[in-house]
Amino acid sequence: MANNKIGTIRMRMGTHDAHYGGNLVDGARLIGLISDAGTELQIAWSGDEGLLAAWHHIEQFVPVYMGDYIEVRTWFSRYGNTSADLEGAVYKVGELVDGGKTNAARIIDPPILVMRASATGVTPKDVNRGLQVEKLEDIPFEPAGETKWWEKKRQK
Repeated sequence: MANNKIGTIRMRMGTHDAHYGGNLVDGARLIGLISDAGTELQIAWSGDEGLLAAWHHIEQFVPVYMGDYIEVRTWFSRYGNTSADLEGAVYKVGELVDGGKTNAARIIDPPILVMRASATGVTPKDVNRGLQVEKLEDIPFEPAGETKWWEKKRQK
């Protein structure tokens, strides 16, 4: 996948993100961030935020806590005339080392995959203003191939 600024969010999970006991962040918050980063791709591709038509698959692998630093990356795996398939991943890139009792923190290198998801976005033709970046290659794209990542997992 191209290392590109478009479709990327990096942020720290704050007290307002901690939804459950133990300062656990709600997985729905992470899904919303994938959607937000994907919206940036839709805008670059069509000049419109578009509409999220469907989530195809979502997997969460490790928990995220208040104080964790995350990076959300999105890219297209397919685009057509009015719709595009969006892939997204959330990585934990930093964390508090003692659950927030002190200011001690660490950078996680390599980042830990927290969540990945796949969705389809739609931009109706009548609101599509065309490409908003210099060239299509400026938008992260990784072709999905014949089988989606979640289908490959089921086949094993």
